[in-house]
Amino acid sequence: MRPALLTFITVVAIGTIGCNDPPKAAWTDAAGTSNDAAPGTDPDAGVVMKAIPVPAASILAMVNPYSSPAYTGPTGSIEGTISYVGDPPTDTPTKADPAKCPRGEAVYGKSFRLGDTTAQGKELMDTIVAVTGYKDFYVPEKHEAVNIEIDGCAITPRTITLTFGQKLDVKNKGPEIIAPLIDQGVSAVMMVAVPRAPDPISLYPKRPGRFGLTDHLGKTFMLNDVYVLLHPLHTVSDAHGHYRIDGVPVGKLTVNATHPAFASETNQPIEIRAGVVVKADLLVTQKKRDGGASSNVAPTPSSSIRPPR
Repeated sequence: MRPALLTFITVVAIGTIGCNDPPKAAWTDAAGTSNDAAPGTDPDAGVVMKAIPVPAASILAMVNPYSSPAYTGPTGSIEGTISYVGDPPTDTPTKADPAKCPRGEAVYGKSFRLGDTTAQGKELMDTIVAVTGYKDFYVPEKHEAVNIEIDGCAITPRTITLTFGQKLDVKNKGPEIIAPLIDQGVSAVMMVAVPRAPDPISLYPKRPGRFGLTDHLGKTFMLNDVYVLLHPLHTVSDAHGHYRIDGVPVGKLTVNATHPAFASETNQPIEIRAGVVVKADLLVTQKKRDGGASSNVAPTPSSSIRPPR
């Protein structure tokens, strides 16, 4: 079984796939109600999520729809570089004030970002990388939050991945007041990131899918792509196109790479061995989407898309 990465970024279209009698999760919901560990799983295998504004059972029904046991076996790692060959990125002028927003143009001024020259092409930043292809178990998320920063009117990284059930903690290191909001098409309380506040504000994705993270105080050029996935084996390539994913179950799996600026993805079979860091470089050759700009519209769903089982 080789479910593609789109399995995890278009699951919002799956709807009610899951068990008729979903297991209870070892999480605490927004009302503070605690639940016992899911049957057949280790309560210590995953993190205890707190204050998620989605019922805990609903989260677990999505990330583990077949009531599979949590994976507790040996793991390895995978790392590599994402390179790009194709048309160069187009300009997307931000009109950011260099004095107030010194990093705005650098982060958002191109339709996509390239790093240094490599032997094959250009290193591709902000690429989503995920490992798929396992079955008969699920991999619990071990971290409660994903941490990002605002600095110089730029949110880094420009592409953000979370596991459904995680929160997004945002700290503002710059001098400007920012109101980051995940645009999910539903009403939400606007959270304000006060400059240099010691504590982050927390944002809570309410469903899986692809969304935009924007500033609701007028800096419209600040647009980050947020992917809320159904498993924790994912990451985003850095300024050098490098990525690494740890805690990958052993076996023959698939590494997938996709980018918000492109319409398709790249896949490569891999074999994970216990305690070994597997090297897997991927080359992205797709042309840009029309206009080359990032879109907040999730890919067209497919009836064949299913979570791993």
